Amino acid sequence: MEYNFDTITPCGGDCSDCEHFLGKECLGCLTNEGSRAKLWGSECLIFACCKKHKVRFCGLCGEFPCKESDRIREWDKDNMNKQRHMAEAYGKRCETTNVYKCCPKFENGDFLIRRTQMSDKEDLLKVYSDPKAVPFFNSDNCHGDDFYYTTIKRMEEALLFWEQSYRGGWFVRFSVIEKKEGKAVGTVELFRRGSDNAEDDVGNGDTYNGCGILRLDLRSDYEKEEVVLNILSLIILPSYKLFGCKTIATKAIKKAEERIRALKKYGFRESSSKLKGEDGKEYSDYFSVTEG
Repeated sequence: MEYNFDTITPCGGDCSDCEHFLGKECLGCLTNEGSRAKLWGSECLIFACCKKHKVRFCGLCGEFPCKESDRIREWDKDNMNKQRHMAEAYGKRCETTNVYKCCPKFENGDFLIRRTQMSDKEDLLKVYSDPKAVPFFNSDNCHGDDFYYTTIKRMEEALLFWEQSYRGGWFVRFSVIEKKEGKAVGTVELFRRGSDNAEDDVGNGDTYNGCGILRLDLRSDYEKEEVVLNILSLIILPSYKLFGCKTIATKAIKKAEERIRALKKYGFRESSSKLKGEDGKEYSDYFSVTEG
């Protein structure tokens, strides 16, 4: 089923089916910010709850189902299933398109993952100037860049390069926004390694060609099992289609114990194969997961 998320209400209704919306008596729940005074004489508590948790509708909330959402079933008995279907559809909005032309956002009650913006520079500088975080960054095959940035100018240069790389179809760099803090606490990079034609990648001696490669950089206080697992749960499933791959690989050094626990819990397995760089150098400590 297709949904128009511009008219879907926090409780799971659809303004486009409402006689008051069609009759132009009401501009819609989202435009009115939940105010129903003209029609029912009170403010919508569901809208207020979703606004508090910074989600578009209940199904995207990390606390769903809850006592507040239970109230909806008084008039919509199948609401729980509907909300879950909508949440799945919301995460797949751009999956069938070119990710370098239509890049989706991913969110739940805790995190929003969307393409990096220059306005993230101050938040991300705290990530990339964090000496405790730097050892966990994957700088394999990055021409000597260790991603340790200590000035706002260097952070701006990185953001500009990431934007150019997106426009060039090389990779997508996402910012990880922690909703309670309202700030970027890390980034995710994703791309498909190898040529556009999967058949060209067969037999070239590199196990990882044709795979999606994921890089995850987090501020050191967010390098925790539950955080990494939360992010993986948002980004992995849609990435198979977005990047045209059946396997996704990521690096985790032995010291990254919390990250490794999260990877294994999600279904990643440690790989014995090494990733080959452009200069022939081999890199280890990779984990991979395959669709299905």
